[in-house]
Amino acid sequence: MRNTVSYPELHMIIEGEKIPVGHRRVHTVVNPATGAALGALPLADAADLDRALAAAQRGFRLWRDAAPQQRAAVLAGAARLLRERQEEIARIATLEEGKALAESRSEVMMNVTLFEFYAGECHRPIAAGCSVILKAAEEAPASALAVLQCLLDAGLPKEVGQAVFGVPDEVSRHLLGSPIIRKLSFTGSTVVGKHLMKLAAEDCKRTTMELGGHGAVLVFDDVDVEQVLNAMVPAKFRNAGQVCISPTRFIVQEGVYERFLAGFTARAEQWRVGNGLEADVQMGPMA
Repeated sequence: MRNTVSYPELHMIIEGEKIPVGHRRVHTVVNPATGAALGALPLADAADLDRALAAAQRGFRLWRDAAPQQRAAVLAGAARLLRERQEEIARIATLEEGKALAESRSEVMMNVTLFEFYAGECHRPIAAGCSVILKAAEEAPASALAVLQCLLDAGLPKEVGQAVFGVPDEVSRHLLGSPIIRKLSFTGSTVVGKHLMKLAAEDCKRTTMELGGHGAVLVFDDVDVEQVLNAMVPAKFRNAGQVCISPTRFIVQEGVYERFLAGFTARAEQWRVGNGLEADVQMGPMA
């Protein structure tokens, strides 16, 4: 089964319809482990974005009035489909992102637990029934599309969830310039987050930002050095270090400094780097 997964044909999703390349500009998605092209991703034009906005506006009116049981059933159903499709989605994610397959499998299951949790939250006021336009990274679109497809296959109304791609600044300015958009959530770099906050500030849109972290690890003399190393080395190299809680620096007390440095170096030298689909690889290249 090692490299049997095929990369899917790429598209956008608007009103449940899979929008192909057609006349649109494209972004070539590349496997970072091999440099090989995986597929051509259609980039939205203004008409595509206007259609997604109109669908989201209808979707909000529809979904906010849906019964909590209906919303819960969709999220629980999506969790079930993610479990069933775990291997397929994980392998697609590794192809386009480069991360080790074990990490991709783990991340699919993280989505499962989140959907299951929020299925329960649907019975509480936190679940407002908002419609969503998803703009995932153009470098790794297929895994995001696969998650949205699970929601649609579980019964999410087609107007409630849209997925578009494009030149990021063009898409951001177009969507955030519309009064239909009430809230922006963004996970990414601090530089881009600041730019998006400026765009959102034009008409005081609410924002939630998960931007670049800067986490220090403090190591004191009284710790179990081996235990700390066993926890911190995998944390440092997980996802090639591109995790919001990834350690960025270690501040080590003098009494354990030499032991910590030697142990960390020895473990790092044994860390297996390569194509994320290969057996026993612990870290792959990142898109």
